[in-house]
Amino acid sequence: MMRKSISILLFFLVSFSKAQNEKYYSPFKSPLFEGTTYAFGDDIKIRDTPSLNSKVLGLIKIGESITILEQTDSVLNYNGIDHNWYKISYKGVVGYTIGGLFATEKLQVGVNNFLFNFRKIEAHDYSLLIRVQTYNSFKEYEFKLSTAEYELEVRDGGGLKGVESIVKVNYFAEACGVNGGVLYLFYDGEEIIETFTANRIFDADIYYWSEDIVFPSDTTDLVNQIYYVSESMTTEDEISNWTETRIVKRLLDWSEGQVFPDIYND
Repeated sequence: MMRKSISILLFFLVSFSKAQNEKYYSPFKSPLFEGTTYAFGDDIKIRDTPSLNSKVLGLIKIGESITILEQTDSVLNYNGIDHNWYKISYKGVVGYTIGGLFATEKLQVGVNNFLFNFRKIEAHDYSLLIRVQTYNSFKEYEFKLSTAEYELEVRDGGGLKGVESIVKVNYFAEACGVNGGVLYLFYDGEEIIETFTANRIFDADIYYWSEDIVFPSDTTDLVNQIYYVSESMTTEDEISNWTETRIVKRLLDWSEGQVFPDIYND
């Protein structure tokens, strides 16, 4: 069972950078919203024109669905990013609000809604904003992004004690040594813990290094442990197709909100 899981995992690691995925996000561009989206802000003001000085027609609660009617040419800087105003419909009220108050994505696990957005920190640094909404309450968390393009996934707790949900931020790795990988955030029902970063580096057919982790619920061989796997390949001679591959496998323990040992300082 473990051998099959690891084989699938290694295939995923090698092919990840070549996968085509249209649903990705980047803080370098204002997201284009269409159809139905969801409120990231709470008590978002619906205005009668695309202006902060216009009349307020109503309020939108966090997590509520919003129908996008059209994107306007009017722009407002919010959280350091230029966002278009949108004409929207909400519970029979038609008006305008800015795209920066919409969730880039809404994902649900159990009774928890995970709402996502981002903001600019400095000239070239951005952070991911996560609001976990449970019934009528919510809490916000912020984590610095490593790369500009990413996709989001939320899954169950992976079979780990005390973990309700796991948020995966999949960074896209390109050629020429640009780092990619996965940021793992564990939600314990009270807080989101930045737990582990699986790195991925690709340089065409010359070199790659990929690492990831397998959770207890993904295999019958683990109990409150995480299986770590890394694979690296170096091309020694292109003419003779001489490559060398190195695979590292380790069992890590999950205890008291941390992963042990620290593989980067062990």
